[in-house]
This record gives sequence, structure tokens and C-alpha cells, in this order.
Amino acid sequence: MAKNTREQILQNAKMLFTLHGYNAVSIQDIAKECGISKGNLTYYFSKKEQILEALLDASADERFFIPAQTLEELHAIFLHQKEIIESNAYYFWHYAQMGQISEKIRGQQEEVHNKIRNLYKDSIENLIANGFIKREDPSGRRLEGEVLELVIDAIVMGVIYWLPYHYPNTKKADFSLQDDLLRYCWNQLTPWRR
Repeated sequence: MAKNTREQILQNAKMLFTLHGYNAVSIQDIAKECGISKGNLTYYFSKKEQILEALLDASADERFFIPAQTLEELHAIFLHQKEIIESNAYYFWHYAQMGQISEKIRGQQEEVHNKIRNLYKDSIENLIANGFIKREDPSGRRLEGEVLELVIDAIVMGVIYWLPYHYPNTKKADFSLQDDLLRYCWNQLTPWRR
């Protein structure tokens, strides 16, 4: 029963954070949504940031960090990112603020950020080696060094801040990224695609 209560707390907290934002939701709000007392909730999580940390731990998926060998595999990575954002919208609405909540969350952000950057770098290098992407665009700009880093930055930052930038007035529980984000990611590589 305890595992069910813990999972119920996490599910309801995630839903409330998505609907109202992290700052607007209290421990009492989460307890009420779960139909339990605040004391019962604090048995599982003594602070709200522990709930957020547990949600982030639960969403980690190491299978995502396998570099692409083909364009289809890179598309699958982009699609997986889109699904992560949609299912964890509460987090991406306030990404910058989330890193200020606790050192653990900030550490998780840095670790995931570095893994994603390496995933893209390795994927792009694989796609060049496998002939799916050209090393040089028609103007002679080579996809290496600083140019490669800038392309990776554009993809990563675009993904992280897609929700608050493109959906600032959307009810947070009522949106879909559709294919806009996928097109954005692919557009960053357009000059070098075969």
C-alpha cells in the first residue's frame, strides 16, 4: 500500500505542477488531491523539492542516450525528446527555475545537459561517417569545431525552452507540440543534409 501512496503522490504532484506551476502548488494541495493528510504525505516526502527530485529520478531513461547511426535513429531521438517534454511539461515550463530549487536538481540538469550534448555530437559524427550528413555545406562551412558546437547548442536550447517560448499563453495541461519541435530540430541540420 505504501508504494501505491508514494506513486499516487508523485502522479498527483506532477499533474498539479503541470496545471498550476511548481510555485503555486503546496504540500497541502498535493495531499488534498491525493485524499490524504499533509502529515501522511510528509511521511513520504518531507519537502516539496523531494517530490520534484523523485519525479526527475523516475523520468531518467539511459536507453535514450544511444547515439544515432542513421537519420531514422536521429529522428527517433528527436521524437523521444518531444515525448519527454510533453509528459514532463511542468518541468520545462520553468526549466531555469528548477535548477535553483536544490543542488540535486541542478546537478541532474547539468548531467543530463552534458549527456544530451554528447549524444548529439556522437550522433552527428556517426551520420557524417555513415554518409547521411555532409561535413561541409554549399557555402563551405564545415560541421566541426565551433560550428558543430553552435548547431548542438541551437538544438539543445531550442528543445529546453520550446514550451515557454512557443506556448506562453496556453493552458499548461492542454497543448501538444505536434511536429513543430521536430521540424525545428531537423532545420538546424538542413545545410548539411544530403
